[in-house]
Amino acid sequence: MSKSMQVKPLDLNSALVDAIDWHDPIQLGESLPVVPTFDMRILPKMVGRYASDIAERMGCPVDFPVVATVIAMATAIGSSATIKPYDKGTWYVPANLWGMCVSPPSAIKSPPILEALRALKTMDRLAADKYAKDARDYDILYANYDSNVKKLVKTDPQAALALAAPEEPKMNRYIVNDSTYEMLIAIAAANPQGFLIWRDELIGWFHSLSKENQKEARGLYLTGWSGSDGYATDRIGRGHVRADKVCFSLLGTIQPNVLRTIVQDAVSGGAGDDGLMARFQLAVYPNPVTEWHKVDRHMDIEAATHYEDLLARLASLDPKTIGAQIALDGTVYLEFDDEAMML
Repeated sequence: MSKSMQVKPLDLNSALVDAIDWHDPIQLGESLPVVPTFDMRILPKMVGRYASDIAERMGCPVDFPVVATVIAMATAIGSSATIKPYDKGTWYVPANLWGMCVSPPSAIKSPPILEALRALKTMDRLAADKYAKDARDYDILYANYDSNVKKLVKTDPQAALALAAPEEPKMNRYIVNDSTYEMLIAIAAANPQGFLIWRDELIGWFHSLSKENQKEARGLYLTGWSGSDGYATDRIGRGHVRADKVCFSLLGTIQPNVLRTIVQDAVSGGAGDDGLMARFQLAVYPNPVTEWHKVDRHMDIEAATHYEDLLARLASLDPKTIGAQIALDGTVYLEFDDEAMML
């Protein structure tokens, strides 16, 4: 057969493409699923009322004050009372929580969170005032003790050894903004029940912990999430710094495009794949408020007062009044009932 007589094989793919009635191309864009409305029934009634009041007055999604109130309550309890998930096990879970509020810039994140943390900040300020007074009293007592020791050591050394030194006061902390990891250990040593680390912009926190010289700090946060382990450092100059129990709650805000990069690094096996990102139990990215209305009225005083009193009660829990048990190592815990244990 001559070249002019040869027949080319049929290209089925080309034939199918030519046969399809193609529509004009459209622009591809990103879309997000609609977020379900937060179910307020999961909150205690008055706490939910307080969070709703904040959201209404500030014109923001209720998710933001809800997360802040729940984490504030968890902070107040901390490791002072734990849950024992297994009947015969020795696993105790403290109440501390990590959370983040996600939304684009200028979406009213920080103001409602700060309002929900106001009671916790007040508790922290009052504790600082008490510590300042206790520290002054301690200085006087220690000066008197030191003087007595110096007098007795010359005449009766045994009596000098028998003198009891005054106990140095410790500052109760409920909320910390920015601190070196060494200072966090020192704060944790004085506050084994735990405290809240509030970072308005979490992006700075994530970036700082990604630096090569911040590996120890990152490890401390990973430990502090569990709420039941100790942590110690030994450094020339600083000596031995030890906390028998490190219990951190953490709360902050972040923008979605920034968070995307952090999550991608964590799930793709990058340097961030160490569980830090996965430790955020409460993360909300609610639908934005589409229609803003100015609401200028006083806060719900009854709900706010109830919430403040609740935080104070949770921070001073008596194990006996809540029916808790105490393990051999001193851990206070509550058990699930039989029905919950089956889940």
